[in-house]
Amino acid sequence: MAKQILLAENNAADADEILRALQKAGLTNPVVTVTDGEETLAYLRAAGQFVDREKFPLPSVLLLNLQLPRRNGLEVLEWLTLQPHLTNMLIVALNGHDNLTDVSRAYRLGAHTFLSKPIRPEDIARLRNTFYRYWV
Repeated sequence: MAKQILLAENNAADADEILRALQKAGLTNPVVTVTDGEETLAYLRAAGQFVDREKFPLPSVLLLNLQLPRRNGLEVLEWLTLQPHLTNMLIVALNGHDNLTDVSRAYRLGAHTFLSKPIRPEDIARLRNTFYRYWV
């Protein structure tokens, strides 16, 4: 069974583009999209509308926009550093610009890799090949 992906992206056009890239890369993993940092944390905590872990399993992959509203991606990463039960998740930081300060900080906070938007199918395929165990 394909592992769960959590896409934390507030821009609907970017989210659609990422979903198309996943599909074109041949991935059939189930994807849940959340649109801000608070919703991301609620999903990871199994809180609110995400309380049912059968319906909303812990993700194996988190595609995390660093520029989320209500709590940015760096704040989500800071929270994740305090959650030892969530260490077995591939964290891919997403950013619309090459802000090296944010990228460097994201790595220090536990992001495994970084992608600049727009995300292309070959970017996803490279991630799948490099971090295979998280996707399959």
